[in-house]
Amino acid sequence: MHPCSLTCGVLNIGNTVDERVYHLIKRIPVVFGQLADVIDVKACLINDISLSMPATAYSPIAGGYFPYPFFSHAALFKEQADKKLMKMDKHLDKVLVVTDKPLAGPDGRIYGQADVGGPYAVVTTHGLYDGFGRGNERLVLEACYLLGRTMGLPRCDDARCIMHPAEMLADIDARSAFCELCARVLRART
Repeated sequence: MHPCSLTCGVLNIGNTVDERVYHLIKRIPVVFGQLADVIDVKACLINDISLSMPATAYSPIAGGYFPYPFFSHAALFKEQADKKLMKMDKHLDKVLVVTDKPLAGPDGRIYGQADVGGPYAVVTTHGLYDGFGRGNERLVLEACYLLGRTMGLPRCDDARCIMHPAEMLADIDARSAFCELCARVLRART
């Protein structure tokens, strides 16, 4: 059985493209490498300069940015990137927006949001870096969780699984790999 191929474009909004973004691009395929028999994930940078924040995203009441306006930016840049990639007979399957601004959900601050089963996700670096040197890996683990959600993977009860939702940094730190159940679900869907 040949694995299906998935290309994720990383779109930087509101912060400078730095080593965190490049680390993320390198590590996403490594984390998904555990599932290399069913899916071959590649990641690439869509923009090398930072884009401005979506004007409609900020909520002074929530004290952060709602994630859904980022999806509109992602759709626009996916379309532009796909036009360029079409010449090479390629396209983007997913777009992961990376920002350093705080994200807000209905219940407060969040680390990211996915368009479940769709092509877009947004992750923030805000709050992931606490001075203990785990920020880059937290960014990778949260991004892979969100990409898993775009692939239709459900949330998992196993605290060590990539697909376990995070309410605090300790939840992200507990993640290590996709559990066997989530790996089976993905295998069944591809």
